[in-house]
Amino acid sequence: MAPEVARPSRNPKGRVLLFSGCAFSRLMPQVARASLEALLRAGFEVLNPRDLRCCGAPAEHMGMHDLVERLVEHNRRAIGMRSPDIVATPCASCGLTLKKHLKGEPYEVLDLSELLVREGFERPGGQVPLRVTYHDPCHLSRGQGIKDQPREILGSIPGVEFVEMEEPCRCCGGAGLFFALFPDLSVAIGEFKAEAVREAGAEVLATWCPSCMMQLRDIMRRTKTKVAVRHVLELLSASYEVYDGLSEPEEVAARLKGW
Repeated sequence: MAPEVARPSRNPKGRVLLFSGCAFSRLMPQVARASLEALLRAGFEVLNPRDLRCCGAPAEHMGMHDLVERLVEHNRRAIGMRSPDIVATPCASCGLTLKKHLKGEPYEVLDLSELLVREGFERPGGQVPLRVTYHDPCHLSRGQGIKDQPREILGSIPGVEFVEMEEPCRCCGGAGLFFALFPDLSVAIGEFKAEAVREAGAEVLATWCPSCMMQLRDIMRRTKTKVAVRHVLELLSASYEVYDGLSEPEEVAARLKGW
C-alpha cells in the first residue's frame, strides 16, 4: 500500500494530491502505482489520502445529483485540509468531473498527463520494444481538449514504435456506464476499434481511461484481436523498470503484450 505522503529524492517542486479514482485504486492498482512513480520521479511530493471517495462521475451519469453533491463536498473537505498545490488524476472521467465541480478552489485540478508534460517528467531511458497505438478517451479529448500530452509521453519511451490508428478519437463504446447499461450497442460501436487496431498492426493499444480500458479489453476478446490494452503510464513505468536494471526489455514487452 502506498504511503499517505511520499517524498521525492530531491527538494520537491510542489505538493500534488493524487486522485487515482475508484477503478485505478481497486481494479487496476498498477496504474495508481505507475502514477505515483511518475510524480515522484518528476520531483513532486505526493499526497495519497485514504479517505477520498468516488469523484461522482457514475452517479452524475445516472442523474443522481444529490449523491454527486455529497461526494463532491466530502472530497472538497478531504482535499482542502491537506492544502495541495495541485490535484492530479490519471483517470479521464475523474479529471472531467473534478474540473467541473472543484472550480474556484485554491489549487489546480489537472489531468496527470497535463501536469507531467507542463512541469516536466523524468524522461525514460529503458527500451520497451513494442508497436503501440493510442485511443483518445472522449472524456479526455472532447471533455478536456487533451490529445497531445499522452502521445508526448508515449513518444518519449525508447523502443516504442508509435502508430496512429484510424479515427483515434472515435468513441470505443465504453462511455462511462454506457457499456454496462447498453451492452449490445456498446459492442457494435466498439467493433470498429478492433478493426482499426488490427489495421494499425499494433501489439499494444494504449489509452488513458479505465472505462475505455475495460470496454476495449472486452472488445479485443470478443473479436479475437490479440492486442493488449494498457494505460500509457504502464508503459512509462516499464521503461523506468528497464532503465533501473530491474527487468530486461524483452521481459517487459512480453508482460505488456500479455492478455
